[in-house]
Amino acid sequence: MPQTAPQASSGRRRPRIDVVVPFAGTQDELEQLLAGLDRLELLPEDTVTVVDNRRRPAEPAVRGRTRVLTAPERRSSYFARNRGVEG
Repeated sequence: MPQTAPQASSGRRRPRIDVVVPFAGTQDELEQLLAGLDRLELLPEDTVTVVDNRRRPAEPAVRGRTRVLTAPERRSSYFARNRGVEG
């Protein structure tokens, strides 16, 4: 059963959001992606995970509200999404 986040400012309830973004671009593109994700208006229960699927990924990290994981062993968006869901 989906978990429900607290009431938003409109008084309506919405489900918790868990976003997984597979990534295989350049380091500059990763920085741009993370900067954009930092601007999202999220509730405390929401999660955003970027999975770096490059052969030489960045170090795992947390940046703002975004967690960065790595998945270099298999270059596939499917594999990266699964890694992000598994955490």
